[in-house]
Amino acid sequence: IEEWPNHSCDLTVVPVRRQSPQGPGGGAKPATQTGSCVAAMRENGARKRARQEEEAASGGGGGGSGGCNGAAGKEKLVIFDTTLRDGEQSPGVTLTLKEKLEIARQLSRLGVTVCEAGFPVASQGDFEAVQRVAREVGPLTEGRKGGEPMVICALARAKKHDIDRAFEAIRDAPRRRIHTFLATSDIHLEYKLKITREQCKAQVREMVGYARSLCDDVEFSPEDSGRSDLDFLVEVLGVAVEAGATTLNIPDTVGYNLPAEYGNIIATLRARVEGATGVVFSTHCHNDLGLA
Repeated sequence: IEEWPNHSCDLTVVPVRRQSPQGPGGGAKPATQTGSCVAAMRENGARKRARQEEEAASGGGGGGSGGCNGAAGKEKLVIFDTTLRDGEQSPGVTLTLKEKLEIARQLSRLGVTVCEAGFPVASQGDFEAVQRVAREVGPLTEGRKGGEPMVICALARAKKHDIDRAFEAIRDAPRRRIHTFLATSDIHLEYKLKITREQCKAQVREMVGYARSLCDDVEFSPEDSGRSDLDFLVEVLGVAVEAGATTLNIPDTVGYNLPAEYGNIIATLRARVEGATGVVFSTHCHNDLGLA
């Protein structure tokens, strides 16, 4: 992870046991590619270090561009894990409260920066699970660099009731985040939300601002970014930043974008969103169509 360049990864871990067709004795055994993955990571890391040494010797390169929390010349990768929220949307995956707490504790030990613990307004059970994670896992510092606990995050639609419910669930966590979202694609605005673009921007301004009045750490996601008009997306994110968003998450909600297209969206937003120099840009990709 330390070899990767910058910004925020949005990760979902789904517990799956993959079987290879036949083991040495004729029986099935779990498949693994750990060795090759580690070797590839080490090779990539060695290449990057060599490149950095060359740049340092020549007096060029090496500095990170804006929007991260790292020291000068070094960007910081933020791991935002959404196993307990988006992971439960995977077919056949249902986690008990005990399992959620166990996973959250392990994420903390692994050094995950932010744990999205759930969607509190969805049900009383989800609210209680997020609250327990905030209270029992939120303060833990075991094995964590710098001694800072994991940020506990709750998801909320851009509605006052959702945001209130989210904040109430994470209130007891030492480090907490509200993650609010609103769709920005024309198809979602017209057929799902039945609002105009101007109404969308007004709602983002009001609800991001409200979330920020409760919590200093606010993430905003324009749902269905991958199919949104890019110029309009720039406008909406500028409104979110002005209202107090500290992280901008760009979700390819339906897995629509090719990798190069998605990369171009991120690059364009980083260059054009007004006031976003000190804001973290976060990625959220789906593999529904095999394009992630």
